[in-house]
Amino acid sequence: MTTELRSPDYEDTFSIPCPPGITMSDVIMASLKSTPGFVKVLLNARDSIVSRLGLKTGESIGPIEPSQFKSGAKVGPLEIGELTHSKVIVGMDDTHLDFRMIATIQGSVLNCTTQVRFNNKFGRLYFLVIKPFHIVIVPALLRATITTVKRESA
Repeated sequence: MTTELRSPDYEDTFSIPCPPGITMSDVIMASLKSTPGFVKVLLNARDSIVSRLGLKTGESIGPIEPSQFKSGAKVGPLEIGELTHSKVIVGMDDTHLDFRMIATIQGSVLNCTTQVRFNNKFGRLYFLVIKPFHIVIVPALLRATITTVKRESA
């Protein structure tokens, strides 16, 4: 089961205002529908490169219903850990690093915390290359998710 990482080597949190009354299922569904085009291009480029290095790549995500969101379920390459009305932990462990994304709704704020634990020198090098993209991608994903939540609840 995917849980928060103890003593991560890297951690950050991005936050965005969100509409009152939304649930984590709303956030998950909206995030799956709203990935910005530039993020898809970057993730496809990443997958093309890392597949040659034997690392896990993104898996195609087919139609998903909220009833499928439960602890232990897979959404693409990610495993859902804890899932409550206001919190979800998803993650993936690989040979080079372990990754967790913890999303929480606190009042009218959606927070997204990323945790990374390096398993070897390659994991450190990999994240050194990925980090500049990460700090642009996560806020863009949050904005797109909240835009979709607002549009679908209107």
